[in-house]
Amino acid sequence: MVVVATSIITSCSTTKYVPKGEYLLKKNKIELNKEDKAGKLTKSEIQGYLRQQPNRSFLGIKAGLMLYNLSNPDKNNKWNNWLRKNGDPPVILDTLEVEKSVKQIKSFVDSRGFFQSVVDDTIDYRKNSKAVVYYRIWSRQAYRIRNITYEVLDSLMRDMILRDTLEAVIRPGMVFKVEDLQKERERIETLCRDSGYYAFSKDYVSFDVDTTIGNHQIDINVVVSKALYQNELMQSIEVLHHKYKIRNVYFFVDFDPQKAIEDRKAYYSGLDTSYMKGFYFVSKRDSGYLKKKVILQANYLFPNTIFNLEDVNLTRKHLIGLNVFKFVNIYFSEVPQPDTTKEIRLIDCHIQLSPITQQSYTVELEGTNSSGNLGGALSFNYQHRNLFHGAENFNIRIKQSIEALAQEERGVKQIMGTDVEANLVFGKFLSPFFNREKFVKKFAPKTTVTTAFNYQRRPDYTRTIFTTQMMYSWQTSRFVSQLVSPFSLNAVKLPYIDPDFLAHLDTTTYLAYSYRDVFISSLNYSYIFSNAKLKKKSDHLFIRFNAETAGNLLYAGYKVTNRPVDSSGSYNIFGLQFAQYIKADIDIRFTNVLNEFGSITYRFFAGAGLPYQNSRALPFERQYYAGGANDIRAWHVRSLGPGSYVEKNSGFYNRTSDMKLEANIEYRFKMFWVLEGALFLDMGNIWAITKEDDRTGALFKFNKFMNDIAVGTGLGARFDFDFFIFRVDLGIKMRDPGIATGNKWIMTKGPLDFHRDLVLQVGIGYPF
Repeated sequence: MVVVATSIITSCSTTKYVPKGEYLLKKNKIELNKEDKAGKLTKSEIQGYLRQQPNRSFLGIKAGLMLYNLSNPDKNNKWNNWLRKNGDPPVILDTLEVEKSVKQIKSFVDSRGFFQSVVDDTIDYRKNSKAVVYYRIWSRQAYRIRNITYEVLDSLMRDMILRDTLEAVIRPGMVFKVEDLQKERERIETLCRDSGYYAFSKDYVSFDVDTTIGNHQIDINVVVSKALYQNELMQSIEVLHHKYKIRNVYFFVDFDPQKAIEDRKAYYSGLDTSYMKGFYFVSKRDSGYLKKKVILQANYLFPNTIFNLEDVNLTRKHLIGLNVFKFVNIYFSEVPQPDTTKEIRLIDCHIQLSPITQQSYTVELEGTNSSGNLGGALSFNYQHRNLFHGAENFNIRIKQSIEALAQEERGVKQIMGTDVEANLVFGKFLSPFFNREKFVKKFAPKTTVTTAFNYQRRPDYTRTIFTTQMMYSWQTSRFVSQLVSPFSLNAVKLPYIDPDFLAHLDTTTYLAYSYRDVFISSLNYSYIFSNAKLKKKSDHLFIRFNAETAGNLLYAGYKVTNRPVDSSGSYNIFGLQFAQYIKADIDIRFTNVLNEFGSITYRFFAGAGLPYQNSRALPFERQYYAGGANDIRAWHVRSLGPGSYVEKNSGFYNRTSDMKLEANIEYRFKMFWVLEGALFLDMGNIWAITKEDDRTGALFKFNKFMNDIAVGTGLGARFDFDFFIFRVDLGIKMRDPGIATGNKWIMTKGPLDFHRDLVLQVGIGYPF
């Protein structure tokens, strides 16, 4: 222990491995003098152009550097190699890199229109072998665009390009930015390639920029050049750009790229070609892999039509979306023509479709995390991606699970579960409406039919749920998808309730009605917006709105036909009281990426459900709860609320109610190895919105709900192993609405009670 402690203390010297006469880069400081606020230069942008960054730190602690300093450079064993590999070596100040950074900053600032800017640096060498580098930027006044002219040298393209200048990225009066010129080049390229100019590229677009006119103004001349063509003498000459028309479209339905490369002639000689509705299908002689109709529904490229880049991208996207191809490759070949002077040339389109394995099964042993209840599961999964040769995706899953359930008085108990679920996904709407080819091509609709059975045995009750659901989903834009379930049928039964828990339920009418056998026939709608990019870390927004209503048609039918009610005054179906309610909620998340090492995620959630007519309480499965690993982390799951209500001598964490408000902020930052850190602040609660709930303090009231807000903070660690993230969060209660009298801020009442006020949450993945 003494040796380990001595090693750690020694490693705290961050300059331990800094060579004599060298300096550890402690910090970069950027001083920005902005004379023109319209330029919007920020320190975070300039940070990206610094060639050297100091060792990462959090609250002044350079954990990665400390880990590296624990190693012994004279030893080459596994332990020391691991320390050096996963720690951060000291960043030694390099004055040449500082000079390069100054040049890069100057180049960047110029690209943003600050041509008269001045950039310099100062290095502060300190006694403890550390150095701080100061970068000073005087941006001065930004140059603005005065006039823009377009010089299109190709007479055939001139009118088209000039007509579309209303969509131009650059406009008079704007601050000059090089990045806007690049966007304008890309806009012109897209316009031309969407208009038939297959061979056109942004390299034909250039800019003449005149900065000599004075008064911090710029004139820009956009030049669109002619095409370059090599004649018989291998000389490059300028010619007019040609439009291209698609002659034939060939689908290689079960293309095998490996065999095509190994022996091209033998491979292609073994393929048959068939013709259908103007398209050629090339495949093996015995191939019946996928119906031709399904392929054509996902296709936007047609013979005898002008080339359009957008149609190429849509075809690739929709063919990949069928989930039956390993990869989709689209390329074009120019058709040789003796007359090269023709304005329109011909190309053939080749679409190579490599099939994915149709059937697969897996047996998985997995870790589970249900709102902070950790456990394990053994599951069997079977998948058929092309069940009826129409890209129908069939899945069946059987899972046996066990989870640890922490209870306040009874210690740790177990939840046993068995799930059987089967679903079938069709690449269209199973409906006589909305199945026209234009609708299918535009919105990529899907229908999912699901049947599931869930058995759950908890310490307090045993529950079974049988579910049948049909759901329609479609993509209305690049970032927006929508889901509608015209019917979702759930039969919920509780064959066993623990006597102590039953006695607890009987203390309030609302809870007693919540835990009953019930039949739920609901209509559901969801709207989802997400602009997150899979391969690029950038700011992104996620919004999900859900709406649900249940029991209205059944109630109207029973009412019209004068069906009898049961002893509680409610209608029943299949021997079960059916639920009647309306419910809606919204979940908004925004992630602000600060730099490559850190980000801040904000979350807001609001939801409410109202039972009426045939129901006196929302079914337990449709109620909201607070607390847990993905919620307000300073409370155990289902242990907070509703409102200021306090359960006494219950021993059960099962607090639920009709309404929920929640807000979260989490700062995430990389540390070293696979370790990431987090600081968070959670706040919110649940409430009742009907007076049927007679729990003291549970009812939501506008004039007092702010006094019911729970506040928790804490810190966490995430271990990012690429294929999954293991998370540990320590939640600390700051404000407890359950405190009956006086100040509800816990830290004003003396030292924290570690058993009561601190909660350790373990989870899989990020909390939101």
